[in-house]
Amino acid sequence: MPVALVSFFLIYRILWRPHHEAVTQASPHAATVMMAILVWPVLAVAAETAMLSGYYRAATHTDRIAQATHTNLRGLAVPADARELEQTLATSPYHVLSPLRDPPLRDPLTQHQYLRSLLEAAALFAGDATPSRVFVLDQVNAMPFVLGYPPPRDGGLWLLPERRPRLAEDVFGDVDVVLVPKYSTLARSTVFALGTYGDYLSRSFPSRQDTDSWTVLRRTRPIDRE
Repeated sequence: MPVALVSFFLIYRILWRPHHEAVTQASPHAATVMMAILVWPVLAVAAETAMLSGYYRAATHTDRIAQATHTNLRGLAVPADARELEQTLATSPYHVLSPLRDPPLRDPLTQHQYLRSLLEAAALFAGDATPSRVFVLDQVNAMPFVLGYPPPRDGGLWLLPERRPRLAEDVFGDVDVVLVPKYSTLARSTVFALGTYGDYLSRSFPSRQDTDSWTVLRRTRPIDRE
């Protein structure tokens, strides 16, 4: 129930209860007036109920939602999006395409596109015998949760230009795989990371693979975590 309605009922009870009998005896219409005031919260509740019903119908309309069925994201449903990611020629060696798209009204990616990109990345690790420590060059690293893998021990959760850059060894020292998004949720975060750590990535993660949504960088030698 909205906080405004809770506040309304509390104030209504405080003002009405002490004077209920006196007001009713003095004026038979007073009770009617006080009851009429309750029409507003009744209408507000009805409007909220109608809105929640609309949300429920939209969320359960299978033609309009995309739902994850595996990884730790299983059960997550987002509005379906029929648009495909634009295939744009990129000048960046890592093909960060987000800055080349037309300025969006809201987010660089729709919820459906982001979910699809995470599931695409998860499929890259389906055959791995042991969990890898995965780092995403975006504003947040979601893949450890998606895969159920241990997160990089010393990697930062947020990677933003406003923060002072950390040493490359502190960020990537415990990382097995770096995922560079071609369609970032925050392009300036990805561009900042590549500009800051690009040389280190090319030396330490020489194995490279490109997919529709990702550039996958892997180490060629295992990390000694003893």
